[in-house]
Amino acid sequence: MTDASAPQETAKAEADALRHAYEVSRFVQERSREIRGVRASADIVKCFAEAARTLVGSGGTQFYVRDAAGTAMVLHKTTGDTTIRRLGASPWRPPKETLDWVAKERRTTTVPGENDREWHTLVPLVVAGEVSGILVLDVPQSAGELAQQTIEALTFLAEEAAAALIASEERARVDDELGRIDRERSFLANILDSITNGILAADLDGRILQINRNAAAMLDIPSLDVIGQDFEPLLTGDVRVELRAIFDETLQAGFAMERLVTTRLGGTEFPIAVGSSLLRDDALQAFGCILVFRDMTASREMDRLRKLDQMKSDFVANVSHELRTPLTSIKAYCEALAGMPRTPKEMEFLQVIEEEGDRLIELIEDLLDVSRIQSGTLRLNLEPANPRDLVAEVLAMPRLHAGKHRIASNIAADVPEMLFDWNRMKEVLINLVSNAVKYSPEGGDISVSLAVAEGNLRIAVEDHGIGIADADQASLFQQFFRVDGSLAAKVSGTGLGLAIAKGISEAHGGTVTVKSAPGKGSVFTVILPIRRDVPQGEARPEKSPFG
Repeated sequence: MTDASAPQETAKAEADALRHAYEVSRFVQERSREIRGVRASADIVKCFAEAARTLVGSGGTQFYVRDAAGTAMVLHKTTGDTTIRRLGASPWRPPKETLDWVAKERRTTTVPGENDREWHTLVPLVVAGEVSGILVLDVPQSAGELAQQTIEALTFLAEEAAAALIASEERARVDDELGRIDRERSFLANILDSITNGILAADLDGRILQINRNAAAMLDIPSLDVIGQDFEPLLTGDVRVELRAIFDETLQAGFAMERLVTTRLGGTEFPIAVGSSLLRDDALQAFGCILVFRDMTASREMDRLRKLDQMKSDFVANVSHELRTPLTSIKAYCEALAGMPRTPKEMEFLQVIEEEGDRLIELIEDLLDVSRIQSGTLRLNLEPANPRDLVAEVLAMPRLHAGKHRIASNIAADVPEMLFDWNRMKEVLINLVSNAVKYSPEGGDISVSLAVAEGNLRIAVEDHGIGIADADQASLFQQFFRVDGSLAAKVSGTGLGLAIAKGISEAHGGTVTVKSAPGKGSVFTVILPIRRDVPQGEARPEKSPFG
């Protein structure tokens, strides 16, 4: 009976083995597809660990990967202390030597745990001949009880998991790199869009590589979504012909000089200047062309305004010259009439005519000075003199002492004789002292001081008048500028005095500064370089060292 049943039992065992092998094979195939189907490394480890536990009846898993240096195995972040253990004890950590041995031998190994019921199977994950990780399984069997088929299945799944992990890490790296590229592209696009000029880059075939919003607006291209398109069909009329010619010239010569091109936007002519050059890679090989578009509308308007300003200056200069001649004649006749017998009332009228004539002549001279300063034709008669004598002459003028002011001088002992234009600097000093008097309506002290510092003469005129707000100080030396305010509005003047003072000072190679505060008065300081001789051929300094 026993002999008769033996073949049947053998056949049944073989059938069971085949069925088990089939089930294991199908299980491995399904889990392999599942492992390959997930993307996140944590999900890959989870799928592999669950498949391994099912194969060996494992209760817990740990997953080790190489550290950043590639010299040691460390616990993967997806497992850590969250390892599920069947026995409920704290996770067993394989010794470093065991991990290193498994990585070196590249084969699945089962080792005893801390007691008789605990065994641990270590499965290396090998990809392209390199161990990328080790899975540690808690198993109930000893090494001898773990079937070869199970070991092979574990090894196959381990290789699948290792390949999936490497692919996942590579995808993550690529995603990070693509994200970085997108951020850089966005950053570059923002920079290009913030540039006031238009920018269009195209490859050697004319396909657009990059375009900013200003270029699209200037060329009447409705959308920025034109990357990869030929730029020529996007343009119309003369602009297409002009840009094609510029592009071809750039490809042949390496660049094209800036030229004016006129586009039409909404029926209105729109002038733009176009320049271009080749784009080259690190090997200096040309791969494209960049065209830069500059809006010339503002430039044309500025040119028009400059021409108008020049016409105004020429007109003022011409009229001033024409007015000076008859005014001189009027003044001469007044003086002649004053020398004849006249009644007191007639003499009073003649004096008014003469004084007002003098005012007009001063105004005309101011306008002519401004015109000379603007045109750069202001000439200086540099002669040696002592600035203290200049101050004494100006402060002796009766018209500066007509009010309630006390004008005093403070002159340092070391002020030397130097070269300057006496009449021009007298004009500067009169303007500054007159302003100090006019803008101190309540009277008070005014001081004129001379000092030497760092090779420069410093002429300071200080008053204790109404002062000047910070917002107005930057415009003080502009022609025709008048300080706002009710007190300042009562002061007569043309707004030319300080502009002339600045121009004359700069013609001497110096400058004028102001320090003031509302209600605390002002200090105007002329700074001139002390010069004792004039180099041969020099009529005046061409440029102030003070800017």
